[in-house]
Amino acid sequence: MTDFIKQHNLHLRGKKTRLRPFTEADIHIARRWNQDAEVLYYADSNEVTGYTLEDVKDIYHSMSQQGYLFIIEAEDGKPIGEVCLQWINIERANVKPGEKVMRVPIMIGEKSYWEKGYGKDVVSTLMRYAFLELKIDRFCAMGVASFNERALGMFSSLGLWEVRRLKGTVKRGTAEFDEVDLEITREEFMRKQTSCATPSGKEV
Repeated sequence: MTDFIKQHNLHLRGKKTRLRPFTEADIHIARRWNQDAEVLYYADSNEVTGYTLEDVKDIYHSMSQQGYLFIIEAEDGKPIGEVCLQWINIERANVKPGEKVMRVPIMIGEKSYWEKGYGKDVVSTLMRYAFLELKIDRFCAMGVASFNERALGMFSSLGLWEVRRLKGTVKRGTAEFDEVDLEITREEFMRKQTSCATPSGKEV
């Protein structure tokens, strides 16, 4: 497969992360993350311990066609994960005609960067861009496993709330867990921005 990653020129910066376009040269970095069973345990809704190179190419080809696919870099420039600001392609999101809805599948592949606020910084940065620049109507996180309390807490802290729960659809060994869909609307996001601003208009 040639030219399997659809390119864009969007670069974004958060408080502690930089988001740059995912390129074909990044596929081998992403492949390493997609062969780590512990990373996939949290990042993938399927019960899988690793993907082949061709699988990884297919995954990122598909993601890149549906939105803005990024490599996440830490302050020192080290690639630590990937994320896609993706137009919703899941029927259960109930997208109405003319409504602009995006989701944000994210993987922090470098485990030494877990639980240090990098994921939250990335999602916050993309949420602001999606609402303020792309003028979307809803911002979603789809299919978060109910055992992934770290991800659920992160999305909740950014104002997303549970809108849907699919019972027992995530399998891990003999255990069954739920898939949780969360979202925040444009009105809720703007209200949250207003409540976080001082009288002078500066954010605190």
